[in-house]
Amino acid sequence: MNRPDWHFEYMSLDDFEELLADKPADEKWELIGGRVVRMMVGARWEHHLIAQNLAFGLRRRLYKKAPAASFS
Repeated sequence: MNRPDWHFEYMSLDDFEELLADKPADEKWELIGGRVVRMMVGARWEHHLIAQNLAFGLRRRLYKKAPAASFS
């Protein structure tokens, strides 16, 4: 199976800072090893509510069998 041939452009810190000047404040960007990476921004409240409900249900179900903890 052939793997895709990834070509990344590497950037200096000065060029990266110039790039950030044009980006909106709510976007998160990092320079890792000379490569520009767009980071994930926090999830919406609906996501947190769903994750919390799943963790609670899982914890309650597991605790019936033996004391347990679930982490999200």
